[in-house]
Amino acid sequence: MSTEQTSLAIQIESANLKSTYNDHALKFIKHRIILAWIVRECIAEFSDYDIEFIMNHCFANEPLLKTIAVDQDTLDADSMINGSNTVDISAKEGSVIFDIVFDLILPNKVAGEAINEAVDEAINEAVDEAINEAVDEAINKATGDAVNEAVGDTSDEVDIEPVHFTVNIEIQKDENPGYPLVCRAIYYLARLISRQKGTAFVKDHYEKLHKVYSIWICTDTAKKRRNTIIDYSMDRHTLYGPEIKDDLNCDKMSAIFISLLQEENKSDNKIIRLLSVIFSKDIDPIIKKQLIEEEFGIPMTKEMEKEMNKMVDTWSE
Repeated sequence: MSTEQTSLAIQIESANLKSTYNDHALKFIKHRIILAWIVRECIAEFSDYDIEFIMNHCFANEPLLKTIAVDQDTLDADSMINGSNTVDISAKEGSVIFDIVFDLILPNKVAGEAINEAVDEAINEAVDEAINEAVDEAINKATGDAVNEAVGDTSDEVDIEPVHFTVNIEIQKDENPGYPLVCRAIYYLARLISRQKGTAFVKDHYEKLHKVYSIWICTDTAKKRRNTIIDYSMDRHTLYGPEIKDDLNCDKMSAIFISLLQEENKSDNKIIRLLSVIFSKDIDPIIKKQLIEEEFGIPMTKEMEKEMNKMVDTWSE
């Protein structure tokens, strides 16, 4: 057992000895404001929220990168808290190193407000119908029915359990590493799903599974794939019988590939444009800073400038 721990410690220490382009890129990307942009533009559940709200209310923990190892075979479930590990080590399955892993939530307040708005709308519609009939009794009855049917609760605040997500972000320079990247992304998603047992759920409570996303930022791709965002998701297809539209539980994993522009041409897509500026080897760092701050409203801290300059210095690695 001690030998395994020593070996693991050596792996982590060795990985941190050499500072590479990928390391500096990850340190830049892991800032919440950059991640919030990626989340809003790529994850449908967050597309209606502004960047500031996502930054302040939707991160369940600090984004971590390549720093903490967790043995999947351990009996101590407390050591495998969701989002707390970026290196997923198993004595049986080998090791998988995630670039960045973090957890997101749609808080109670968000879900409650959405339902409260639906309730208000239902009440207004019911009241309007009752007024048209000019029957006061119908107004009261219709209003009560609308509320009861909408949420079964007449309180101002509706208590809804937060919706949880786990997000993995990868930076990929090599488009052809010797295997299809989509297959690797699927494996990462499977890892993110399986590691939830003992943390997100116990025993057979599979209904508590969190949806997982693996988002790949592809910095150097074939021309035909540039300026694209492709989503590979699990979906349902009815092979026989009537279509059933109330089963939404199959949508638990999604791999998203963002292929950047190599040229300085502007993309009409905001996140492609932002990431293309960040990862461009042709744009001067001073111009990059100006574009990021003025076009996207992202204040560049000294730490962010430092990592961006190091990205330029290590570009050829």
